[in-house]
Amino acid sequence: MRKNDKKEIEIDYDDIQFIMQNDIIHFQELLNNCFCSHCKDSITTMINYKAYLNSLNDIRLNGQCIRCKNMVSRHIETGEQREKYDAAEHLRLIKDEIKTKSS
Repeated sequence: MRKNDKKEIEIDYDDIQFIMQNDIIHFQELLNNCFCSHCKDSITTMINYKAYLNSLNDIRLNGQCIRCKNMVSRHIETGEQREKYDAAEHLRLIKDEIKTKSS
């Protein structure tokens, strides 16, 4: 399966922790440093987010600006560090297997 053939899947905080490994300590910092095009200050905190693993095994976060409630998003790359990419790929395989067994 080629990278671009992979479907985006929803993941949760535990999955993010598994992928980010020790760098999970920076996750809240990433949520606190999002760009909002509607707020005067522009830098905001993301709340009520949903997380997805995209076709490149990067993490995409979609949520709301804490101040104006407009949509904000954040992208966390995993491909630059092989162990994180491998963890994301492993997670994808497990979720696909679980989905196949429950169908």
